[in-house]
Amino acid sequence: MTTAVTQQHCAKAQKTHKPQVQDNVVIPEYRITHGEEAYEIEVELPGVSENNLNLQLEDRWLILKATPELLAEEGFEPVHSEFGHARFEVGFKVSTAINSAEIKAVLKDGILNLSLPKAKEFQRQNIAVTTG
Repeated sequence: MTTAVTQQHCAKAQKTHKPQVQDNVVIPEYRITHGEEAYEIEVELPGVSENNLNLQLEDRWLILKATPELLAEEGFEPVHSEFGHARFEVGFKVSTAINSAEIKAVLKDGILNLSLPKAKEFQRQNIAVTTG
């Protein structure tokens, strides 16, 4: 069985991924779940605002790029920080089983929730049976 949403580190429809860092690019922590009508992707993007988030669908790839804002409290300057100036990037391959025109994205409290609805022909349907 192939899944409708895959990523380089994600082979199944339900998967949790831990962050990885390479060259100041972080693959953020995410979780993909599968429901009857849609796939849901939850991505942790701490410090990211809507203005610093770019989400594009191109050639069946859903590409996410984001840069967190490093904010200091007013009147204070950081003495030490373990947060670098990394940016978040991740890509998900989206199959034709997804209705790409209906993809929704909501960013709230550092969590991006993506809803990727299945195309009608790939949703579970009950078939009526009649007699003779």
